[in-house]
Order: sequence, then structure tokens, then C-alpha cells
Amino acid sequence: MSTVAVTPVDSGRSTSSHRFVGRAAQVAKLVRYVTDSDGKNRITCQVTGLGGTGKSALVRHVAECLARQGHFPGGVVLVDFRGCMGPASLDQVTNALVAALGGPESTGAPTVAYHRLLEEKAAASEPILIVMDGVPDADQIRGLLPEQHPHRVLVTARETLPLLSARELDLTVMTVPDALEFLAVVFGVLSPLDRRLRDAPSGALDLIQLCDRLPLALEIAAAILAAEPTLTVAALVVELINPSERVRSLRYGSQALEAVLSASWQRLATRDRQAAELLPLLTLAPGPDFSTATAAALAGEPETRVKAPLRALRQAKLLHLTPNGRWRMDPLVEVYASRLFDRLGQDAHTFVVRVLTYFAETAEMALKCLHNSADLGANAVFANHAEALTWFVNERYGIFVTIQETAPHHDLARRLAHHFSAYLQHTGEASTLVKIRAAVARSLQTTRCTPVELGTALSELSTALAAQGNLDAAMDNGEMAMTILRRAGDPVQEALGWSKFGEVLWRRGRLEGAVDAYQRGVRLLQDAADAHGEAAALNQLGDRQRELWGHDHRYLFLADASHRRAAELFEAGGDQCGWAVSQCYRAQILLSTDRVDEALRQFNHSAAILDMRGHEKEYAEVNQRFAADLVAHGRFTEAAERFRIAAGLFRQLGAFRSEVDALHRSQHLEYLSSDESQPQLAVAAQLFRAVRDFPRLADVLRRRSVQLSRVGKFSEARSSAKEAIGLYRGLGNHKGADAVSQRLGRWELGRANSPAGIQYPCAAPPTAQLRHGRQGRHRLT
Repeated sequence: MSTVAVTPVDSGRSTSSHRFVGRAAQVAKLVRYVTDSDGKNRITCQVTGLGGTGKSALVRHVAECLARQGHFPGGVVLVDFRGCMGPASLDQVTNALVAALGGPESTGAPTVAYHRLLEEKAAASEPILIVMDGVPDADQIRGLLPEQHPHRVLVTARETLPLLSARELDLTVMTVPDALEFLAVVFGVLSPLDRRLRDAPSGALDLIQLCDRLPLALEIAAAILAAEPTLTVAALVVELINPSERVRSLRYGSQALEAVLSASWQRLATRDRQAAELLPLLTLAPGPDFSTATAAALAGEPETRVKAPLRALRQAKLLHLTPNGRWRMDPLVEVYASRLFDRLGQDAHTFVVRVLTYFAETAEMALKCLHNSADLGANAVFANHAEALTWFVNERYGIFVTIQETAPHHDLARRLAHHFSAYLQHTGEASTLVKIRAAVARSLQTTRCTPVELGTALSELSTALAAQGNLDAAMDNGEMAMTILRRAGDPVQEALGWSKFGEVLWRRGRLEGAVDAYQRGVRLLQDAADAHGEAAALNQLGDRQRELWGHDHRYLFLADASHRRAAELFEAGGDQCGWAVSQCYRAQILLSTDRVDEALRQFNHSAAILDMRGHEKEYAEVNQRFAADLVAHGRFTEAAERFRIAAGLFRQLGAFRSEVDALHRSQHLEYLSSDESQPQLAVAAQLFRAVRDFPRLADVLRRRSVQLSRVGKFSEARSSAKEAIGLYRGLGNHKGADAVSQRLGRWELGRANSPAGIQYPCAAPPTAQLRHGRQGRHRLT
């Protein structure tokens, strides 16, 4: 049996070598628990935490404060189990407690005398506070716990003890300000005149972060500095910066961080071998935290089999449960556990593949849920969009790190990158998308891969760079991709490459080159008999042709033909979603010809099919596109409603940037349209200017300049035309700029040559209007 030290707490003398620092919130909470100021009336409170977090210092400080304030007139006693090497003698502890509390010596059973003394103190309204420090096991103290309510017990332990009705305060690392002050105070006691810490504030900050703000590690660091007067703070930081050596380096005299962590792990290993063996594997989990599913993947077990070991690790304070239900390891514990993994001699590759497989398969299922939750089966992992989005949000950092580290070595990592890129496109996160696609492209350039794989990766990187606004790099990668794909001999992948390169060319302002690239893709897919791919490419081509119709009216007929052919192909293939999207594009063409009511009827019919069949993403996108065109035609009420529909759907889908854009347009439109004195095209121009939709702004300004010229407001018409010309040139649309410039020149010529007092209220003579009337020019079938 081991001997336990029992001493009364002296209210006038501190047991610490330095003043207590920080932990104000924990001190206040502990005082509230012990003094029953919250009315819960519980006898026992346990303070738990990893070794070295300062549990003993905290409870002793609180005990001294309460003794000083007279909260426990019956006495405050400290029972120190920390030096106990084995089970303590209950009789020895109770005898010592009776003596420390001023009770009479007993000739009978010590336990009976101890509890009799507690009853007498309770009857005399003299409550007692017993501090039991470093309790190794709940069985050691159950016979010592008082049953009377006036008395209180404070327990410290490295793991949560199964004590009935006991409160628990989980003590973790210090805050940054507290850690800085603690380091300064300890170092000041050891080396009072030394200014090294005060002269190197940034070094001190680095030091506390490397010590993970753990009091024991900070004490050791302070002792090392004090013992070596020539050692600078920066030099100590460099010594500790290597994670693999940090835990081993933090030792001085009898204090050693590795010994403390090892004791916790060894204690766990004797009680739960499975939990102890799981701890080293968890260091391979990517990211700052991880889910139970990730832990199960690492262990190669079902989730139900790893929940108990994870709880055991948490009980041993080697793992923490975050508020969102994920697991987190303290940095120093992670360093120690990594060394355990190295000592076990296991192959990390096996476990990395397990995590990659889990991420890749789950990401694919999450994407399916995001794109169409209506088609999910009964055994789907995710029940709705929200669950799929939450998974991506929680795992995104871990997925990102995994792709960066493993893409050069694993095909699975590139498969995961493909799924993660689709999610990033969905949410509109351009910068992260560029990093992921660049990592994949680099990995393929350094490994043996097919030309199709490399060309496709470079093509995807070029579109991501273009979306980010880095057009020069996008063009370089796009041209390189097309050179590779043309030589690869895969017509389908080459066609997809042309579609992506067409998008880059369009953003670069090379509009006719972009249309030509889309047409090449369509022809290749047609030759390859890929009807579905051809239909999708035709819709992309038609959308770009429609945007060019203001500068060359032939494009409107070509756009309608492209969408009509796409609809036929989708219908033949039984793809109702593709057919409905194609018809929505055709409704936009009708809107461009001012056949607004007919366009609304066709759009409503087609969009309703998308809505009924659960294609939320496509339904949101067609609503947003159609709403923007409605704005340009002055149908503000219908446009605002469709923007709101799109915003709500984007919110459900997690496409946050698209949601913000749609919501911003809706709210801004409602504000602008409330001023009835504003002409419709002026309101549209203000909206597109506010949301920085410059292509549509240029088109509206072009139309507004024509409208103003017809009513004789030539000064305002000239101003709108010049702004449109500047925007077209800035967008690289030189054909559009030239068309508006020519129209502006005709106005000036017409005004100069008109008889005095007569001005043509239009851009062209009346005969030209009759010959090129809008109905005759735009009539479509």
C-alpha cells in the first residue's frame, strides 16, 4: 500500500513557487461550483485534463482563495495522490484526514471515525472542502466522499472518473495572453534580471505556440532558458520547430513532457488496448479534426466498432470532441502519437489508401445528392442537400491536404480531385479550384500518364484560371491542352477540350474564336456519335451565338437552330432535363425578339418540368438567366420573383456565391424599380452596373442609346453609346464596339445633314426602318 500525503490548506501561505497566472474563467466557474452559487447543490466536482495542463495549480489556488474567504469554516484539506505508486490505504488516508480536520484520535475503525466527524461538522454548520489531487482511480476515493451536503470535494484526474452526480471541468491549454504571462512569470522567478523574453516578444509568441500553450511545456521551456544564459529565444524556437523532436526536447531535470504523455497512454493501454492502438493511426487523419467515419476508415472497421475506442481516448484526455461532433488531437499529443506510429513499424501507405478510398467514394455520393437528390436510392449515405453540403464543409480541408500530398502517387487522389473540383465549381470557389487543378496537372506532368489525362487536366486548369480572372495563364494552359488533345486521337475528350477552350476564349474577348471552338467540339461529338455530348455542346454554342446577335443578326437564327437541335437530341435520348433546359434557352431567344408573352409561356412550361423532376440546380440556373433577360426588357416584377426563386434554390444547394448574386440582383431591382420616374432601361443599366454584370450592361446601354436617339435625346444617347463602346472594348468585344461606333457615326452624319429644324428621331432613315422592321428581322420558328 502507498502512503498519501494529507495536509491542511493554509489560507495565508501559497504552496506554489510563483503566483498563480490566468485561468480567470476556470477559477470563477470552479468557485461557483464549489460554493453552490448556481444552486445545483452537488458535493463532488472533478477537474480533468491531460497531464501538464495545470490541474493541481488550479484547484490549490481555488482552495486557498476559499479558505482565505472563510467559505469553509470546518477546514480545507489537501489529499495528494500524485506520489502514490499503488493502491492507497483507506485507513491511512481517513486517519490522516481526521487529524488534519482536528478530530479526536479513534481506537475503532478509522473510516467510521472519519464519517462521524463529517456528520458532526455538518450538524454544527461547519462545511469542509476536501481537495483530492491526482486521483488515479475512482475506487480509491469512493469511501472518502462525504454524503452530507454542506461538505464539498474537489478532485483532479487525468481522465474522467465515474463518480455519481459529479460535475466536471475539462481543463485544456491556456489562452495566448495567459500563456505569455505564465511564461514571463515562471522565467522571472528562475532568472529575475534576465530580459531575453521581454526583448523578443515575437520569439516568445512562437515559443508558446510550439509548446501548445501547455503549462508544463512552458515551465520546461522557461527552465531551459534560465539554465542557459547564452541561449536566445530564437535558438530555442529553432530547436523545437521540428515536430518529430519537440516532445523529446521538452525535458529538464525531473520534468519531461514525453514521460507525462507516455504515462497517460500506458495507463490507457492496460485498460483498453484497442483504443491505445487506434491513437497512432489517428495521426494519419488529414486536417485539424476528423470525423468518426474517417477514424473508421483508418482502422478498417465499421463506425460502430470505433465509437467505443474514440470515447475511451476522449475519457483519457488524449482526444477532444469538437462542438460539431468531430474529433481533435492536441498538437503535442499528435507529435507523441506520431512517434508511437513510427515505433510500431507499420506501412503508412495502407492507411492513406483507406482514407483516399473513403473520401473519393463519399465525395462521389455527396455530389450525386447535390446535383439531384430526387434520384437517390433508399440506401443513400446522404438524405438531402444539407447533409451532403455539411460533409463537404467539414471535410474540405482534409480533402484539400490529401489531394496536395498524394496526387503525384495515387490515381485515387486524382479521382478525389475530380469530385472535389465539381463541388468547388458548384460553390464558386475559384481560388481553391485553381490550386486543386494545378496540383493534379503537376502530378500528371511528373508521372506516367496518357496524353488524354494530361490534356484534360490542363484544359480544366485553364477554365479554372479563366474563372479566377488569370486570363493569360488560362490561354497558355488552354493552348497547351488543345495541342496535346488533338494529337491524342480521342475525339470525345478533344471535343470537351474545345468547349472548355471556347469558354476561355470568350472570357478573353475573342468572341468569334470562341464560337469557332464550340463548333469544332460539336462536329467532333457528331462524328463520334455521342448524341448526349453533342446536345450539351450545342446548348453551349447556342448560348454564345445568342449573346452575339446584337452585333450580327444572323447569330440569333443560328442560336435558335442550335438549341432546337439540342432539344431534339435530348428528347430522342429520353433526357427530359436536357430537353427542358434547351427549351428554356429557346425562350430566351424569343425574349430577345420582344415576344415576351410567348417567351414566358414557353419558359414556364419547360422550367416546371425541371422543378417537378427534382433538378434543382438546373431549375435555379435557368431562372437566374431568364430573370437577367427579363430585366433588360423592363419586366422587373417577373425578374425579381425569378431571382428570389433562384436565390432560395442556390441556398438549398449550397451554391453560396450564386445565391448572393441572385439575392443581390433581386433586392437591388426592387429598390430601383420603386422609382417610377426611372425609364426601364435606365433601371436595368443601374442594376447590371451595381452587380458588375458588364456584358449585359453594355447591351442595355447600346439599346438605351437607340431608344434615346428615337425621342431626340441625342446628348444622352451619345453618352450611353460611348459608355457601351468602352465596355465592349474592355471586354474584348471589338465587333460590338465597332457596331455601336458605326451607329454613333450615322447619328452624327444624319444630324449634320438634316434640314434646319428637322432631326431624324432614329438611327437610320425611315426607309431603312421599314425595310429592317423588328418583326420581319426576328421572326423565328
